[in-house]
Amino acid sequence: MHYELKQGSLSDLPQVYKIIDDRIHWMDAVGIRQWNVTDYWECYPESYYEKAVHDGTLYVLKRTDDGQVVSVAVLYESDARWADQQGPASYYVHHLATRIGEKGAGVEMVRQCEQLAAEHQKRYLRLDCAIDNPKINAYYDRLHYDYAGTCIDGKYAGNLRQKRVGMSVL
Repeated sequence: MHYELKQGSLSDLPQVYKIIDDRIHWMDAVGIRQWNVTDYWECYPESYYEKAVHDGTLYVLKRTDDGQVVSVAVLYESDARWADQQGPASYYVHHLATRIGEKGAGVEMVRQCEQLAAEHQKRYLRLDCAIDNPKINAYYDRLHYDYAGTCIDGKYAGNLRQKRVGMSVL
């Protein structure tokens, strides 16, 4: 399967909402406690994603054969969760989700976000994941994201992780 990373558009939002909603229900089904127990849609309503489109921070991974959105992420240039370690030389990934059953889409989304960060002269791609989810932490270990601390945001407790993607100067 071939994919292309694009900035998200308003027309992509119905697929984005479905991917996230399906993931929330999937978390319930497999016993993962993350978006499904942190009032996700109250914290990040549809208007949040509409703003991300307008701000140019919503990215989608699309299949090149049919244009279907298979993964979504929001990329920021600053993030309060990284308060002591912020800098203009990083992209911060939020809301990374993939279409259920789209094998390899998550790895490809992360890889293409790393490439985008390097192209934009960023030094790191940074993200966080739930402290109490060993599977997602092992996943980011396999992708060579180093542990860089912890964060607390409302009901959410996360591990900060980062990967060096470029050689830009601070």
